[in-house]
Amino acid sequence: MKVSLLLPELKVFTRAVSALGKLGDDLYFECGAGELSLRCVNSSRSAYAAAFFSTNFFEKASGLEDRDDTPRFKLTAKTCCRVFKPSVSWDKIVRKCRLQLDDSGNTLIVQFFSASWACKNIQSAYD
Repeated sequence: MKVSLLLPELKVFTRAVSALGKLGDDLYFECGAGELSLRCVNSSRSAYAAAFFSTNFFEKASGLEDRDDTPRFKLTAKTCCRVFKPSVSWDKIVRKCRLQLDDSGNTLIVQFFSASWACKNIQSAYD
């Protein structure tokens, strides 16, 4: 899976991650069927929420095809909210964001690109 987001889409994606992160402890990512889905269940399993992002939402998307070995993984909501927490000057600094799974398939790499610096990498292992 490899997707790129421009700033307007990144803002929407960030709000979705933030909203889901308030609901539960873990965020479940699933890539496939032409979309990226984020799901969350609270600790008592009484509330459930999901956000679906089609390939049209992303600037570039690959690895979201419908196939048998659909990548599924979970990250702690706290980690996701920390990575995608917008700062005051985000609008002026960040131009693009790329999310991708590494080749070994056990690390999510988040890269932020701007005009002043080439990229900022954040790697997070997942279950």
